Amino acid sequence: MASNKPTLVEIARRAFDNVKFFRMVYSARPERAEDVPFITHVHFHRTRSVLDCTVDGSEILGAVPSYLRGNQELPLTPVESGEEWKYRLERLESGLLFLGLTVQTVRYRVLIVADQWTGVFASYLSDQLGWLRQQASITYTDFCGFDFNHDLSAIHPHIVLFLEPPSHIALGLCKRHDAQPIYISPIERIGTEIAGMDQLAFCDEL
Repeated sequence: MASNKPTLVEIARRAFDNVKFFRMVYSARPERAEDVPFITHVHFHRTRSVLDCTVDGSEILGAVPSYLRGNQELPLTPVESGEEWKYRLERLESGLLFLGLTVQTVRYRVLIVADQWTGVFASYLSDQLGWLRQQASITYTDFCGFDFNHDLSAIHPHIVLFLEPPSHIALGLCKRHDAQPIYISPIERIGTEIAGMDQLAFCDEL
């Protein structure tokens, strides 16, 4: 008995005919199953996320890969191309601009507050800020003798990026040192808003 379900090639052709993104990925109308590529999140970067159903890629804040995947902190999603790295930088810049931080024309001193679980992520974020010509330092809350007030006094940051929800004491110290606190959170923590600070969310893939 013949199945009425469409074949992979039929589905791919329909996608090619109706969605700009698939025309950009396939480059030609598929004739065989072998002509249909396995599509990953990297294709969204390479096509600049030009979709019929979403906004431009630079407006999607997926600036950094998630350090929380289920119950795992690692590994980070690797950058697979120079174009993907470029678009991640654009999304980080877009997110900071949304908070009023014009990184193209102003140079900021940034302090990233991490712990043993988010340290690798902090290093990645510091690299991205460096490419945006921003000065970034990292401090670790689980380091023996951690003194947040001392770090603020030594670095005089304009911005403090917390990779875990900060304490009220930490927020008070930021205010005393005239530093803008920002909570960098995984997308799954949206809704756990913290009074008195901005929040940027990120996700692992689009």
